[in-house]
Amino acid sequence: MLHPLAQKADLPGSNSRYKKYTVFRKQPMSFTSHHQYSLILDEEYMHAIPAESARTISAEKTRRIPFSEIVGCKQNSRHAKQFKVVIFRDTAQKRYDWIAQTAAEAAEIVEETTKGMEPYRHNDIPDFG
Repeated sequence: MLHPLAQKADLPGSNSRYKKYTVFRKQPMSFTSHHQYSLILDEEYMHAIPAESARTISAEKTRRIPFSEIVGCKQNSRHAKQFKVVIFRDTAQKRYDWIAQTAAEAAEIVEETTKGMEPYRHNDIPDFG
């Protein structure tokens, strides 16, 4: 039985809002066409966990991207299942190309990522295109 104050406290993971998606990472110049990932969006981070290590969350294979480092997220207009996320770390930009299960899921991921980016967005920075 929990203490009455502990019942009302924010327990780790109990009140947090997160969404999990199964996506494929599309890599140019790769001999294997796609790599499966679990993409988890929580309130502050985007976590990309390779499917082979999704059961045992290994810190060395998990990419943890803060929303503050995401420059833009956009759904491909020609191929609706595809979307890209551009991050800015240190002095270089890095682009992740993803493929969702459906076009609606890709739109939802882009919308959730944009919501997560909103608190860190500055008015003097132009939109990603």
